[in-house]
Order: sequence, then structure tokens, then C-alpha cells
Amino acid sequence: MNEDVVALVLVFGTLAWVIWVLFSSIRRYTIARLRTDLQSRLLDKFGSGQELVAYIQTREGREFLGRLSADPLLVAARILDAVQAGYLLTIVGVALLILQRWIAEASEALLVFGVLSLALGLGFWATAWHTQFLAKRFNVLHETRDDAV
Repeated sequence: MNEDVVALVLVFGTLAWVIWVLFSSIRRYTIARLRTDLQSRLLDKFGSGQELVAYIQTREGREFLGRLSADPLLVAARILDAVQAGYLLTIVGVALLILQRWIAEASEALLVFGVLSLALGLGFWATAWHTQFLAKRFNVLHETRDDAV
């Protein structure tokens, strides 16, 4: 009976996670496509390269050019998402491994899912650290300081 409950919870949890990943990926893709379309239409408005160079030399042009690069807030949000997923999966993995000792009937399933969850959690942490390292190395994450209080 306990194995059925554990399996049911794990199946629905996995299904919910897959749906969440799918919809968040679709949302990010849609936002990126809309942003690219808008920027392409704006660039098409310029008749010549000289007009484009003149626009880029203005303050608004520099801001537009800066927005073409990776958004530091989006990069930071992705890093935080990976850290959150890492914490959650690591805690779930440790909890499943602890439960494995108490529930003898489902110990094999709890051991497998506990180790899998723990490995995924540690993988998310490693991904977050590596993403932050690369973002700093490629100067995607900018230190912003507000000196005006």
C-alpha cells in the first residue's frame, strides 16, 4: 500500500514538473521572439548604415544597443531559479533517504528516488554556480550600485 502511494505522488509530481518546465520554456521563447521581432522592425526603419550609426551614437541608441545583449536581470533570475531547484531537490532527496530507513516496505523505491533527487539537486547547484561563473567571465552580470540615497 505504501509503495502505491509513493509511486502515485512521484508520478504526479514528475508530471507537474514537466508541465511547469514546458510552459516556462514556451513563455521564455515567446518573449525572446517578440523582443527580436520588435528590434528587427526598429532596425528596418533605418534607410542606411549612416542613419543607424547616427542613432547608435545618441543616448537612446546606446540604450537600445545595450538591450540587444543579455539582460543581467534575466541571467540572475535563471541562476536563482537553479539555486531554488537545487535546494528543493536536495531537501526532497535527503527526506526520501531518511524515510527509506523508516518505511521498510518501500525502501527500495525511496532509495532510488532519494538518490535521484539528491543528484538532481546537486546538479542544479553546480549549474547555478557554473552559470554565475560564466556570466561574470563574459561580463553579463553587471554590478549596479545606487549611490543616490
